[in-house]
Amino acid sequence: MVSVLVCIVVQKPLVIDALNVYVKYMTSTIRPVFSKHALERLRERGADKAFIESIVLRHVDAIYLKSKTEDGVTVGTGKAAGKHWTVIFSEESNVIITVRRASATEAKWYETKINKAAKGRSGQV
Repeated sequence: MVSVLVCIVVQKPLVIDALNVYVKYMTSTIRPVFSKHALERLRERGADKAFIESIVLRHVDAIYLKSKTEDGVTVGTGKAAGKHWTVIFSEESNVIITVRRASATEAKWYETKINKAAKGRSGQV
């Protein structure tokens, strides 16, 4: 009987890339945590907690922008029950910083992007 030892040499960048993908996957599936401020805003503004979580987890149609002022912070906008909502959250920790109704500009951008994506999925141009 012959035993064969296989040695795979992994370059450092490959390991780092795989780790980054794993971390991104894990943070996208871990339930978001609401900051105290976000919970207060959620209650006073009447937002649906499950829907806000689904924006952060990217489980619904939404648009995303990186914050211009804060590293690692994302602004996500989605629509539920005819209302546009914006969620500001940390990509790295899945902490929801605040929740608010979307501005008119954000709502218009959302509708434009989502309608364009829907046309693309249906084969229309």
